[in-house]
Amino acid sequence: MLPLKLTASHLPTNPVSFITRSAALKLVQLTDDKAEIFKPLSPPDQAAYLAYLTSWKATKTDGSACDPESATKLSMDVKFKNYKQTTQFITDVMAISQPLRHHVWFENHYTTTKVVLQTGYLDKLTAIDFRMAELIQLYRHAAEQS
Repeated sequence: MLPLKLTASHLPTNPVSFITRSAALKLVQLTDDKAEIFKPLSPPDQAAYLAYLTSWKATKTDGSACDPESATKLSMDVKFKNYKQTTQFITDVMAISQPLRHHVWFENHYTTTKVVLQTGYLDKLTAIDFRMAELIQLYRHAAEQS
């Protein structure tokens, strides 16, 4: 599974608060099949994704850096110009993660936000982690333009 290389044209035209699970799955190009959604990626696929998702770091459960094969989390630190951009970003990401049932961890301090993705019960990075990371990266750029 390789990066989708999503662009702004892939974002929903309706407010994201109205997105359905099927629309969200279509956006990240996954079926509603737990085996596909929570499938761990192969080391070459993880490396391809991390090369594309340059804002994201692969880390261990404790947050320390590691090689992609032993990573259990993806994390990204984001700095926005103002609080409005920050809250728009968090709102959009929460709205898209809810129907996907893959909840994102946020740590927010006014204009700085840390975003963490993990499939905790598997203690491995899975397809949904990487697809969400790609989508979140897109929402980050959209928030920076607002």
